[in-house]
Amino acid sequence: MRIGGMFHTAGFGIARHGEAAIREALNRIAAAATGHLDEPNKAFGPMYPALNKSYAEESGFAPFRRLLRECILNHWPIAPGQIFLSEVLAERRLHSIVTAAKEFDLDAQVIEHFLIEVGAIPKLDDRPRSRRMFDAKAHAELLAEIPTLVGPIAMRRAMGATRHELMALEEENLLPPRTRVAKVKNPWRISDGETLVAGLLKGAIAVAEDDTDWETAPHPQADRGELV
Repeated sequence: MRIGGMFHTAGFGIARHGEAAIREALNRIAAAATGHLDEPNKAFGPMYPALNKSYAEESGFAPFRRLLRECILNHWPIAPGQIFLSEVLAERRLHSIVTAAKEFDLDAQVIEHFLIEVGAIPKLDDRPRSRRMFDAKAHAELLAEIPTLVGPIAMRRAMGATRHELMALEEENLLPPRTRVAKVKNPWRISDGETLVAGLLKGAIAVAEDDTDWETAPHPQADRGELV
C-alpha cells in the first residue's frame, strides 16, 4: 500500500468514529507541535492548506474545517482580523509570549515574569516562548498595564519620597509593588503612590522645613530631603 493510501486509511479509521475521535486526533497532533517553527501548516501538513484554500468553499468539508479551526485556535496564537479557515477571526483567543511582546512592544522575559507570577503560564516549561500560550482576553489588562509601570526613582519623584521612605512603605505593605519579582525593574504604579500621598495629606498640617519638632516616620532624621 502506498504511503498516501496508508494516511487515508488511518484518517478514515479515525473519522468513522465521529466528531469526538477527530477532535482528539487533531489535539494530539497540535500538542506534539512543540518546536519554535511548528505552525499549523507544518503540524497538519497538506490537510491545512487543503481545508484553508483548496476546499475553502466546499460545504461538504465544513465540519472538518470547523474542527480544525477550533483545534488551532486552542493551540496557536492566531491574530484577529484575518480570514482563517473560511471565517474572519473577530478577536484573539490566545497569545504566546512572543506575540504579546511584539503587540505590546515589551521584552519577552519581562512578560514571562509577570505571567508566571499570576499563574497564566507554568514556571517549568521547556517549550520555546513562541509555543507557550495564555488566555489573551483574561490577561489583556495586565499586558496593557506593564508598559505604564515605573522604577523606584520615578516612583519616589512622583511621591516626593526618599529611598528609605519608599522601602519602608513597601516593607509595611502600605505601598505594595505591582509585582514582587525581583528581576522586574519597573514594578510600581505611579497612581498607587499618588493615591497614598493624597490620603496622607488629608488633614495634614504644614510645617517648616527647618522645624526640629518633626521627623520622618520610617527612619527618623536619616534622610530628610533626599529625593534621588
